[in-house]
Amino acid sequence: MPASAPPFHGTIAEAVTFASVRRRAAAFAAALLVSEGRGRAGVVVGHDARFLAERFAAEAVAAITAAGVPVLFAAGPLPAPALSHAVAAGRRAGGLYVGGGDLPAEETGLALYDARGGAAGPDLLAEVERRALTPEAPPARRRAGAAVRRVRPQAAYLGSLLRAVPAARRRRGRVRLVCDARHGAAAGWLGAALARAGSSVEALHDDPRPDFGGLAPTCGELDLKPLGRIVRRAGRRLGLATDADGTHCGAVDERGLPLPPGALAALAADRLLAEGRVRGGLARSVAATHLLDDVAAAHGRTLVEVPFGAAALSAALASGDAGLAVDEAGGIALLPHARERDGILAALLAAEAASAERRPLGDQISDLQRRLGPRLGRRIDYHVEPAARERALHRLQDVPARFAGRPVRAVAASESRKWILSDGSWVLFRAAAREDGPLRCHLEARSARDLEALTAAAREWIAGGR
Repeated sequence: MPASAPPFHGTIAEAVTFASVRRRAAAFAAALLVSEGRGRAGVVVGHDARFLAERFAAEAVAAITAAGVPVLFAAGPLPAPALSHAVAAGRRAGGLYVGGGDLPAEETGLALYDARGGAAGPDLLAEVERRALTPEAPPARRRAGAAVRRVRPQAAYLGSLLRAVPAARRRRGRVRLVCDARHGAAAGWLGAALARAGSSVEALHDDPRPDFGGLAPTCGELDLKPLGRIVRRAGRRLGLATDADGTHCGAVDERGLPLPPGALAALAADRLLAEGRVRGGLARSVAATHLLDDVAAAHGRTLVEVPFGAAALSAALASGDAGLAVDEAGGIALLPHARERDGILAALLAAEAASAERRPLGDQISDLQRRLGPRLGRRIDYHVEPAARERALHRLQDVPARFAGRPVRAVAASESRKWILSDGSWVLFRAAAREDGPLRCHLEARSARDLEALTAAAREWIAGGR
């Protein structure tokens, strides 16, 4: 699963310090008051389970109230989608979340949310950064009249989840499953949501820890192997895991096999559309599976492709172009619940599908692929020298006539380069978010053999630019 990071992030106590948090929190408050004109509605502040996260959040609260903006300060670690929901449901001016996404435990950052609970867009982020770098940024002393109220948003958030997945409450078949919060921000939330939806739950790593108990902050295929062994040995129907901030879900079926997150999201979308539970079309990030395109077409709905990043998905939902949005890692956002990707929501949808069909989810995904046409995807990270990475990115401007033996039918450029081939398969190259990160390649083909051919062609293309 690809790493995701908040716009402002870095190593704790080096790039991210109390002073840097105060500056950006004060700048956010000023931007809401001056540029957005909504500061008086208040800001929701929350944090994940990382080291110093609560202290950083408290510093942000002090800076925001000093600027004259009231704050609702969430008690204890909470998943990022719960903060997003609290902003939208309470009609607040915005939200600030201290967390590192899928970054290592020693890193953290600040994620900002707009008044609709979606990830802050580029204009607001630029305004906040400009103000944060201005010497006249407001001091961190609190003024009288800017109130702070401690809130516990779990009950309202879980209620919204169960309204978003109403079929999960019918208890047609009680699913015996294992859930793994991986000592992240969803600890205590994931199991509670699944239990309230009618599942029989065995919860693992269900207390938040700053170092995630030595586990990775992600829930990708390699991370899911221990969960798969537990599910298989215990004879459970399903295993579900969330990442460090609760925005993504990983799943294994009763055989302990990991399920492709994009295909699982497409299966959920197909069910939601068939039951009329999505208003409008679908949106997906540029690197998400085109199986979502096939699902949308099968139900007569439109599909919108958006650039990388949570803000682009949130914007598609806010515009009315889509009622369901999916990113390249299978993260799902569903209206009217929230405009943030929600791993706990994805877990509920997976449990619902397992309960309704009483067949392994892997078989259900295979049936969907047979009905709509196969889509097999892969992501590869090429760890090359920075100079080689820059040469490769520059070469993307020269689109080949053929790739992997097939004509290049179309080009989709959106912060990256995506080549769509004549049979509907595609390849996308992009730089990872970190400056020292790899050159990343996303691939999708119509068969396992074609996927290997695409992989080999991508490897040759990278080698040719070294």
